[in-house]
Amino acid sequence: MNAFFKQYKGYTGSYEILPDEACLYGCVQGISGMIEYRSETVKGLEEEFHASVDAYLEMCEEFGEKPEKPFSSNILLRLSPDLHREVHQSAEAEKISKNQFIINSLERSIAERRRDVLNSHHAHRQWSVFESNPIPEVHPASPQARIQAVH
Repeated sequence: MNAFFKQYKGYTGSYEILPDEACLYGCVQGISGMIEYRSETVKGLEEEFHASVDAYLEMCEEFGEKPEKPFSSNILLRLSPDLHREVHQSAEAEKISKNQFIINSLERSIAERRRDVLNSHHAHRQWSVFESNPIPEVHPASPQARIQAVH
């Protein structure tokens, strides 16, 4: 599913269509916590995105926690000269920039890791169908728990 993105107070929110649920869905990108929102209209989803970010910031202030800042799109890499040369030559061979080559390589690596995790999780589930799998507790007063409870 393709996602669209909006900005609000330095946070990026996704906008996606969930046809099975007949609604629009989004979540704040680039932070480790999960802030989700839903609506039946685009305008409503944008309002929910803004309200969710505002609620997160207010709860962080209320609990004396520093709000997590979104990741920037820049990253500094320190490569050995040999690896730098390999990246340069590979990018040239593919007729793309070194930046795009690194992005493609990272995306492939992450996709493989996700597949491995899903396959591992699926294999574990086959063996543990009858076992109890407790869900980790989230402290009810934490901003993450309250965001999940509100939205």
